[in-house]
Amino acid sequence: GGIHHITENIHIVEIVDPETNMPVPDGREGKIILTNIDRYLMPIIRYEIGDLGRIITEKCACGRTLKLMELLGRADEVLIIGGANISQDSIAKAISKVDGLSFHFKMTAKLSEMHDLLVVEVEALEKISEEKGRELESKLYASLLSEKPEFESFLKTQSIAKPIVKVLNPGELPRNPRTGKVKHMSDERKN
Repeated sequence: GGIHHITENIHIVEIVDPETNMPVPDGREGKIILTNIDRYLMPIIRYEIGDLGRIITEKCACGRTLKLMELLGRADEVLIIGGANISQDSIAKAISKVDGLSFHFKMTAKLSEMHDLLVVEVEALEKISEEKGRELESKLYASLLSEKPEFESFLKTQSIAKPIVKVLNPGELPRNPRTGKVKHMSDERKN
């Protein structure tokens, strides 16, 4: 992550929509495409680096006049739900604000009546009752909306389905049998 200067005399940095590959306006998030105009023998032309980022229009406090770019994370660690980029970090941040939840979670993109649907499943730290599960789900849903306020407007315009939040008992999420790790993200819209 972080904010970086773009050396425009040797690099062309494009930010493009992850789905259409069309350029997005400065300030909007998208995939980073890089062209190095200083290499002659093996030029790098429109190379997709696999990261998400955005061009920042404010001037840097250091006084340099070079353009600024913010790195936002790996493109393969993000789901696009109704036009919003939902990263594993943003889900983890929403989970961290709710006591009693572990960081064993899975976020899944699905289609529900032709609308994007985000399903977040997270394990509790200890075995819970159904009532406690509903209470934690309500808190996590509120935390998710707080972390991603654009969901509110998407819900009002009915451009996405209402996100589903499920709190499970420890060990209920499927794990890789070899490593024991939870796969944090899946996109079932492509199947």
